[in-house]
Amino acid sequence: MFQSKTPLLLLLVNLLAVNAQTNLSFAKNWPFGKPVSVKFDTASPTSNDYIGIYYHTKDDSLTANPFDNYDTLFWAYTSTKTQEWDEEIEKSEGKILFNGVDPSEQGEIYWPMNPRMYKVCFMREGDVDGTETGTLLGECKVLRIKMNKNKKKKVAKKAVVRAKKPEYQVGDEVNVFFKLPFKVANSWVGIYDIKNLDDSITWLYTGCNNVAGDQVDIPSKSNDCIAKRKKGALDFNATNTGRDDDGWPLKAGTYTLKVQLYNNSPHAVYKQAKETFEVKENDDD
Repeated sequence: MFQSKTPLLLLLVNLLAVNAQTNLSFAKNWPFGKPVSVKFDTASPTSNDYIGIYYHTKDDSLTANPFDNYDTLFWAYTSTKTQEWDEEIEKSEGKILFNGVDPSEQGEIYWPMNPRMYKVCFMREGDVDGTETGTLLGECKVLRIKMNKNKKKKVAKKAVVRAKKPEYQVGDEVNVFFKLPFKVANSWVGIYDIKNLDDSITWLYTGCNNVAGDQVDIPSKSNDCIAKRKKGALDFNATNTGRDDDGWPLKAGTYTLKVQLYNNSPHAVYKQAKETFEVKENDDD
């Protein structure tokens, strides 16, 4: 995940980390889907400093180094405010915006973060005999991502998703209408076999009508779709569903749809279509 450094620089990094005076400041509670702004300052900056976001529970320690025991969910160097390292840049203070927009701060999960507790930590990168290390420079701080109950109720009552026709043939484009009570980046619609409602067969972003997203075409391009729509049409076909195992074309069978608000597991806030649709073998097969 990180860049390799020279031995002398790493020695200085480890020595400075012990006495580093750091501070993080941000609002403790953030609405689901809103960019998270983290201000930082340190008395002894290096180009290896970064801000990391990790899972947190009420029983976890905020002073224990999270590096070895927690996945880094999102992170960015304080020097560049991105995941690109520049040994000539050191920043003693600044602000990092975690928002899913490239250049991406994405680590082990996707934007936006699900509602729950997280911790934000001021870290310093290192390397010992070729092994990546991370040093905690100060106490982590709690971050809570929240979605209020009224919004969840609105999804249950007002969200809509449906296929535009009750029947398609294998290989046909499947046209879908969706409506949400509010906009969220990276919300998506999945097609599910009626016999397995846990795993989508194929899916599309509501804001982009694809799975590739809408980010700038750079070497480190992410697949995020930051465009947001409350309602619209999606067209499932061979040109926009492909990523890894895309499940296209749909086999003959009975399917349902879900419009999903969460882009990470558990996918707990969604609306399922009231009616299923059929995919049938072509008449000339």
